[in-house]
Amino acid sequence: MRPHRTVLWLAIAVVSMSLLVSCNPDQGEPEDAPPPPPSPEETREASSTLWRSLNARKVDQQETIDQWGQRARGEINQFRQKHGVTATGLQEINSLAKRALDVMQRFMDEGKWGIASVFNTEVLALDSSNSRALRAKKKIDKERNKPKVALKGFFHDRASGELRVLFEVTDPMTKVKESVDVEVGDEFFGYKLKSVVGDNQGAIIEYLETRGRQTLMMGQG
Repeated sequence: MRPHRTVLWLAIAVVSMSLLVSCNPDQGEPEDAPPPPPSPEETREASSTLWRSLNARKVDQQETIDQWGQRARGEINQFRQKHGVTATGLQEINSLAKRALDVMQRFMDEGKWGIASVFNTEVLALDSSNSRALRAKKKIDKERNKPKVALKGFFHDRASGELRVLFEVTDPMTKVKESVDVEVGDEFFGYKLKSVVGDNQGAIIEYLETRGRQTLMMGQG
């Protein structure tokens, strides 16, 4: 009978130790417990700091337009990871998206497509399903990738006497430049010459694919 008693006492001892370990009040929280979520005040302050950074191109670091957009996307992702888990964080994300959308539209209206692309990137990083930003991205990409045009001068055709406008067109991919002279109403490299500004001071051209217009003045570029 003694062997049976020994086994019985060993079983009781194991069960007792298990109960003691499970009920030990000194164990505390697990070491890998997640940190508490940020407070509303911390989130609002972080949102203000983020917005100032999103608006600032680091010219002193020779930051390009594309690098600006990449940095903005990274900063937004960091904000979302830390603050997007709270109601205040989600409110700030929506607010930032609306503000970036307004700025994007302003630069699109001004024909500043490079800067518009940065704020378009910001909107989509904040709200990937934003329909206005998705539509705008298509136009912005086309405008940024279109041939670059510089106004070079005016002259009158000897045969017809008509005023002709001289442009230099640069292919955005190959950087090859080509000169072309046209009259008002003519099309060239996807553009159309709409009108002449003043007394041969400038020209208004339209990119036919997007219907975007730009005014070129003598001495620019």
